This record gives sequence, structure tokens and C-alpha cells, in this order.
Amino acid sequence: MNCNRCKNLNMTEEQQKRLGTKEPHICLKYGRRVFHRSSKPGFHEMIYPCRECEQEKNLSDSDRKGRT
Repeated sequence: MNCNRCKNLNMTEEQQKRLGTKEPHICLKYGRRVFHRSSKPGFHEMIYPCRECEQEKNLSDSDRKGRT
């Protein structure tokens, strides 16, 4: 499960890179910060879901189109 494709993510990794911001990735449904789970700096394609989404298997990939 990759939050980069979820409609509830405030900003994809690509958007963050393009805007040059360090703003954190946030699950808008639960208001929780989501993480890459990597200690290496730089671009990371994988963003892991928050605990609530993992428990509910509530990832919605369908509406991410057009938000990149």
C-alpha cells in the first residue's frame, strides 16, 4: 500500500519535490502524518499509510488521478 496514490494524502512525493517544500505528508482523512520509513535523504516513492488506514484497509487509489 502506497499513500502516494491515495486521494486522502495532502501532497504526493512528486508534488513535494516539484514545489521544493519540506512540508510533511498528512493523511487528510485521519489528520495523521504519514512517513517513508527510510533514514536516507532524498526522493522516496513509497509513503506508508497511517495506522488507522492500515487497520481499515481504507486506501483509495481511485481519486488520485489529476492531483499530481
